[in-house]
Amino acid sequence: MKQWFKENTKRIILGSIVTLLPILYGILFWDKLPDSFTTHWGADGVADGASGKAFVVFGIPAIFLAVNFICIFCTYFDKNNREKNQKAMGVVFWIMPMLSVLINCIIYKSTAADGPDFFWLFFVIFGVLFLILGNYMPKISKNRTLGIKIKWTLCNEENWNKTHRLAGRIWVAGGILMLATVFLPMKWGLGILLATILTMIIVPYAYSYSIYRKHKAQGISYANLPKTKGDKVGIWITAIVLPIILIGTTVLMFTGSIQYEFTEDSLKIDATYGDFSVVGYEFIDTVEFRDDFEIGSRNYGFGSARLSLGNFRNEEFGNYTLYAYNRCDSAVVIKSDDHILVITGKDTDETQALYDALTEKIK
Repeated sequence: MKQWFKENTKRIILGSIVTLLPILYGILFWDKLPDSFTTHWGADGVADGASGKAFVVFGIPAIFLAVNFICIFCTYFDKNNREKNQKAMGVVFWIMPMLSVLINCIIYKSTAADGPDFFWLFFVIFGVLFLILGNYMPKISKNRTLGIKIKWTLCNEENWNKTHRLAGRIWVAGGILMLATVFLPMKWGLGILLATILTMIIVPYAYSYSIYRKHKAQGISYANLPKTKGDKVGIWITAIVLPIILIGTTVLMFTGSIQYEFTEDSLKIDATYGDFSVVGYEFIDTVEFRDDFEIGSRNYGFGSARLSLGNFRNEEFGNYTLYAYNRCDSAVVIKSDDHILVITGKDTDETQALYDALTEKIK
């Protein structure tokens, strides 16, 4: 292990530097960057979600770095990858660093350009990625971390080789198709992307199974897969991590609260899993109580069985900000400077009390 890391130290360090390179840009131009960046778009290419400057500059590259390390370590622990798939390992070293730079470029450019004209780059990224991976598919030796790792391929060398030769051709064709969608409307491009990915998954799996059935008819036996050290470690990790995820999800789904504070000059809103918000009374144009409010759909934010928080969209308002308890149908609609804020209490009585308190304050 030490020897392997010693041989690849330069690649790991250089890849990490490239992955975190967008942070340098963010620090150098920090004062010139906006407080929020577009980080989510609808199927029509229209921006409908944003993230704070700190998360974009530091958080996104850090996430890519963490994923990069996970990919490297997972592929390292497969001996076949270390010894037989050197070229494929090279791809693993550089996928996340390049994606980090490209994705951050898209985010920075989208905010600066204030439009969806950058989406051609989105399809170029996927097209080039599919071309590279498709080119390496037929060259990958049998292993448990790279390639199409299903029972039929792992148990038979011929099945592995034939399946990956076919998969390589399909992935290359998919990459070319993705590059061609640069000239198509956004909705068409996303539809083709989804169909391409499904084809890349389903066809090789079905082909591998057909080879297995053919071999079975010919009396060719498939060896049983022995459990490796990695399998055992994976079982233990699953046994530990899965309960934590389930408990954490349960807590998030059924807990949390929204606190409203009416000060002398503003309404302060503090939600357990949402952002802190302050609304000055002097900026409020109108306040309206609704017995039945249609929330619509969430663009980004937090949603659980108990709370709905963040940026939402409905037919009446378009995009608006929501702080709501899901069991409460009534709501207080606050309009100020072309921005709409909707709040609720735990029930109708509490929501009515919020409305009365706010109207009293803005008098």
